[in-house]
Amino acid sequence: MNADMTPLAIRQQIRSGEFTGNTSGFAQGFVQGNLAIMPKEWANDFLQFCQLNPKPCPIVGMSGQPGAFMLPDLGEDLDIRSDIPKYRIYENGVMTAEVADVKITGAMTW
Repeated sequence: MNADMTPLAIRQQIRSGEFTGNTSGFAQGFVQGNLAIMPKEWANDFLQFCQLNPKPCPIVGMSGQPGAFMLPDLGEDLDIRSDIPKYRIYENGVMTAEVADVKITGAMTW
């Protein structure tokens, strides 16, 4: 993989399992961020926290619907369940797993 790849090309390699490393430095000129998936009842509090702390916690995008996993406003063919090299699953503040996708992970089913 090279730094000049498009975000779509990188996501396709991640989704297929061809790339599993850190994406820092790739897709120059595009924003990268972290993903937070949480119960619907926490979403407004988390959004308010981020709005009050925009520098360390900027909101780049949101799904808008509970359970939505495609984010067309953020990129072509973007599926948040499989387009990140590794997902860390936390339960009660403790990391319980690190997986390649979150399509089906214990209590989280899409």
